[in-house]
Amino acid sequence: MSPLVALTLGLLAQVSSPELVTVLEALERQEEVAVAPGVGGMAVEVLRARPDMPAHDLELHLEVAVRGRAFEPLVPLLHRWLAEDGPAFVPALRAAGQLDARARDRLVTALGPAKATRSLLLEACLGEDEPLARGGIALVAQAGSAQPGPLQNILADLVRGEYAARATFALEVVAAAPASEGLFTALLETAPSVPEGLHQAWGMALAAQLDQRPALARAAVERLEREPSVPLLRAMVAAPPDCWDDAIGHVIRLIQGLSSALGQLDPSEVEQLVAAIRAAGELRAPELLPIVPELCRPSAPLPVRLAALEALGDVGARDAWVIDLLLAYITEPRPVGSTAYTSLLRRAGVRLPHRPLIWQDWRSKTVLPELDPVEHAARLLADRENRYAHRQATRAPRD
Repeated sequence: MSPLVALTLGLLAQVSSPELVTVLEALERQEEVAVAPGVGGMAVEVLRARPDMPAHDLELHLEVAVRGRAFEPLVPLLHRWLAEDGPAFVPALRAAGQLDARARDRLVTALGPAKATRSLLLEACLGEDEPLARGGIALVAQAGSAQPGPLQNILADLVRGEYAARATFALEVVAAAPASEGLFTALLETAPSVPEGLHQAWGMALAAQLDQRPALARAAVERLEREPSVPLLRAMVAAPPDCWDDAIGHVIRLIQGLSSALGQLDPSEVEQLVAAIRAAGELRAPELLPIVPELCRPSAPLPVRLAALEALGDVGARDAWVIDLLLAYITEPRPVGSTAYTSLLRRAGVRLPHRPLIWQDWRSKTVLPELDPVEHAARLLADRENRYAHRQATRAPRD
């Protein structure tokens, strides 16, 4: 019997724990193994009884605890070890990177923002040890609501160092962290310089902050007018009702400005136009409808055409001109034809195969209405209100 197994059995003499022993031995052999929640809890009991165990054994037990998602009893132990710079600090920090949002929040609250952003953790964020770096990022990002400065600096360093995966992880933590004006402002100010690979994650983090604190949206909409960026446009999906008119106005003006020179746009302008079209679709902006036909033309850049056809699935209706426009493009090769077909299925009210002749036959036998702008606006306003209410109702509650 290995010393590790003997230690475990001795510490848990009062508990029958063959499952824990089996899991520990499998991890020692570097085998993949599923860990039941009860086994994770047993590992925490061992850690409580013997916090001074050798580093290798400590890491194995912590791995069992996090794989078994025994986060609630584990947090007090991690707090004790991470508050100090002792021998358990490194294994504890690696474990911290695997906590869920609630446990991470409890841990950072217990540590306090100063401890959660101290230099030792900031250094770990940029180190070679990937699990250790994720642990440092998890704490620094979670603490960003109270201490946005360190997080902003770390994100800038991660971007400059081309640590895209780490920056994405940090933004995922931010998206689940408490919202604050300081954190939101830090993200907002950095948004224009974010590389393309982080646009989506950055936008989701901004949107998550807006979901929690809609009052922050006014600053976002004002920034959108002055300095539009792809992450900010992506965040407009979370704009609250009192900002809808202004947000839609800025987005539509941006689309009109960029689309006036479709053939001369550089790649960054194309990306921004695509993001603006998608934002208008997410906001269910009726003002997008008269602009869409020009954006769908073959002379437009392909990403713009695809975004416009997708947007018809968002803002279009079972309206004669909308259906006819989509029917005109389903004959094109992929991805244009398949994108038009997907939006057509959303708006036509029938499910037919992607075969133009069948659709033409259906259209010849189908009378479709011609909706006026007022009808479109009323329909899209109701949809926007329902979507926002659903977004707020399904937002993960905070403790």
